[in-house]
Amino acid sequence: MTSVSVLVTLIALAVAMVAVTAFLIRWAARSRTQLRSTLVLFLLLMMSAMFLGAVVYFLTPGAGALVEGFWVASVAMSAAVLLFFVEFARETRAAAVQGAGYVPSPVRHAHRFVGYLTGTVLLNELLMGWTFQRAAGGPIWIGGGSVPGLLTGVLISPWFVFPMALEMGLTLALMGEDFPRPMRTLLAVQPIVMVASPPSLPGVVWVVASAVLASVAMAGALAYVLRRLYRGDPFGPATLGYTLRLFGTFGLMAGGLAWWAWDGGAELFALGVALQMVVYLDAIFTPRRFADEGRGGGETAVVDVPSPGASSA
Repeated sequence: MTSVSVLVTLIALAVAMVAVTAFLIRWAARSRTQLRSTLVLFLLLMMSAMFLGAVVYFLTPGAGALVEGFWVASVAMSAAVLLFFVEFARETRAAAVQGAGYVPSPVRHAHRFVGYLTGTVLLNELLMGWTFQRAAGGPIWIGGGSVPGLLTGVLISPWFVFPMALEMGLTLALMGEDFPRPMRTLLAVQPIVMVASPPSLPGVVWVVASAVLASVAMAGALAYVLRRLYRGDPFGPATLGYTLRLFGTFGLMAGGLAWWAWDGGAELFALGVALQMVVYLDAIFTPRRFADEGRGGGETAVVDVPSPGASSA
């Protein structure tokens, strides 16, 4: 295959994996039972196992690389199957004991489970980013010969940043109706900021254009928040917490970009990229806490600025 055909094939595969992940994220976010949520985690872990096998294939020299990668993937998949089988057996037993009155178990330790899902999606994106970068002809040790350098190299690579931005946009398109308007607006900013990552591609034009786009998107998000506060529109506690975390990642990315432009080190920027992804997934996996605020039941005025002309005591 020519280099162009390889690139086209990798892009098509990346888009397919992003689409599958986006639908799994929506499924997980709308699941209310432990068995359904565990099934989604099982499918995400199967993807992890597949990419882990690909990593072993690229790291193993010699003719046996394909076999070793296959066996590593098989072992990892077996572990994922065992995880789901245990939960399936538990629910089957509960159904047999309860009979006609059986009610599926709700998600246990919901916050912890969201952490499992978020960590698995992040792991998949990292493994996919490294694998596709390597398949495209990149070095094994992206970013140098250290683990921090490797993680930094993957997190700022186009094979991580662009698929992640597409995944963010697609999940929001699939789940936008699950969020009230303020959250939809702020969530929509994140794919723009993610894709506008100056270190991801070479060239002065890209660096300048992406930096300007990211700055405009961040400034637009800030203007939207300030406008709501000026008009006296309240933020519920969940939306407020998300907003503070979001701007924290924006600040980290802006500082990391300045450091990258000054020193050439992208570690701080890469950390901001990773944390922005975590903030996004934490919100997208738990839409009900924001939806409750949008319906008014949870619209607690944590931040409430008096409207212009109001008297103060």
